[in-house]
Amino acid sequence: MEISPNERLINITDKSETNSFPLQIKITNRLQNAISGRIKVGNIAPIQITPQEQQLKLEAQSTSVATFFVAVGRPVPEGLARFPISLFDDYGREILSSELKMNLVQVRVADVEVGYLRSYDFTLPQTLNFYGVRNKEISIEEIKEGNLRSNYDTIVLDNRAYLAHPELVNANQKLLSFVRSGGTVIVFYQRPSDWNGKSLSPYPITLGDRRITDETSPVTILMPEHPLMSVPNRITERDFDNWIQERGLSFPSEWDETYTALLSCSDPDEEQLKGGLLIAPHGRGQYIYTSYVIYRQLRAFNPGAFHLFANMISLPKAR
Repeated sequence: MEISPNERLINITDKSETNSFPLQIKITNRLQNAISGRIKVGNIAPIQITPQEQQLKLEAQSTSVATFFVAVGRPVPEGLARFPISLFDDYGREILSSELKMNLVQVRVADVEVGYLRSYDFTLPQTLNFYGVRNKEISIEEIKEGNLRSNYDTIVLDNRAYLAHPELVNANQKLLSFVRSGGTVIVFYQRPSDWNGKSLSPYPITLGDRRITDETSPVTILMPEHPLMSVPNRITERDFDNWIQERGLSFPSEWDETYTALLSCSDPDEEQLKGGLLIAPHGRGQYIYTSYVIYRQLRAFNPGAFHLFANMISLPKAR
């Protein structure tokens, strides 16, 4: 049984709108005899899948496709919704089963234009496209040209961008000029060997080897009313629930006092690390550095990560 689309990400913010899409379930019969029966999909209000079941005839060594229609109503809670899908024979015996998964996220994003320098996967464009903001992958050549502010409000440097693009170091001053002119630069986790001693941030940040390996470690929001924590989405400790693998790595060991530390966290019985999310004004813009593995949570469709990253890219127009 193959389900398409599966693990779809759905924004449930607008209560006046209903997200709807067709669902196809492809079943392949590899047996030497035909099978007849019915395929049934579970329903959980206010999400409706119609029809709830369909008759199906599978010839020997053949494939059939059943099409359903999914409508996501309101209100519906955030999180992962699971719907059982089963194929029953004419005697009511279950002979095949799977499940449809939908990731429901309630997130608001400002009307910004975002440029991103991608590293090793497509997490950034997939996330930005989900938000519905205008976005474009930028190149080192475009950064060197220095016309970034005329095209973008926010620029995101993917995790390990300085490793993936060594030539970025020589173009880095253009990014800082972009910030001075009013833009926001967001830098995801970098390695100390690719960062330290190169004066890449507007004010000094020294990365260390400390990490937080327990993904369930409590996170404290140090400044709840800061725009990055409150606009357009209110960030709470719940936004750090259900993270995967770890909280973050290569946390800063030192940083300039111009930066504001927004989060604090630690592994059990260890010292609190407060430099995992730093922000500083620079000219008319803002510079953000984070050691938290937000990119990994975006890839896993974690609602809290979508809230936090939305606030980051929205910062130039935060209201």
